[in-house]
Amino acid sequence: GTFIVVGGLTGAATPSGSLELASAAPEGYLAAGFAAWDQGSGTLSVLVTEATAAAQSFELSFTLLNPSSGQVQRNVTVGSTGVVVMAPLAPARAPGNAAPLFVAGFLYAAAGQSQAAISQVNAITVTLRASATLSPGTVLTVGGLTGTDSLGFYFPQQMVVGLPVVEQTGTFSEVGVWGRLQGTLAVAVSSQAAAGEQYVLSFEVLNGPEGQESPGVSLSTSGTERILPSPA
Repeated sequence: GTFIVVGGLTGAATPSGSLELASAAPEGYLAAGFAAWDQGSGTLSVLVTEATAAAQSFELSFTLLNPSSGQVQRNVTVGSTGVVVMAPLAPARAPGNAAPLFVAGFLYAAAGQSQAAISQVNAITVTLRASATLSPGTVLTVGGLTGTDSLGFYFPQQMVVGLPVVEQTGTFSEVGVWGRLQGTLAVAVSSQAAAGEQYVLSFEVLNGPEGQESPGVSLSTSGTERILPSPA
């Protein structure tokens, strides 16, 4: 008649309902590997089916769906209700990217240019600060750079090619993969990019032969750390 309650898991995109426990140790004390999940309050309730000894340790594992936008780590608590009531306590929390329901996002994302004239070389500058540490294996993608004549002018038969990238700290690769048709530049993280640190990347494209409105430029990451597209 006692429920172990894990609280503070707000922001998860998993709908309310019965949630399967990936693991629960030791076995035999909790209800059949399932728990009650309430999305609105961010709580998981697990029924205790057998009496436990004092100071008994439990380990629960379950899967939640992260939201589609970044958020800070959650203040998770553990307590109990029912026959035995224990006030919620804050357990030890994993640091950095492993903190519960911390979801990576951009704290700041901006893009600018050096040249607005048609058919001119244009230096695009991208500035970013991520809330998460970006480890090697992560790829930053600058999207929405449509309407350029890059490669079409210089390399008419090539739609994807390496494009030089300038970034002063050496955190990002010196060459990005430019996709003309998609208007994207993908740049690999070559050494760890610190959370909250500002980075500035620049590269050159060739403006198209006709005027156009500024396209909707976005930043995103894939690979080791994933951040969904954010306007820049």
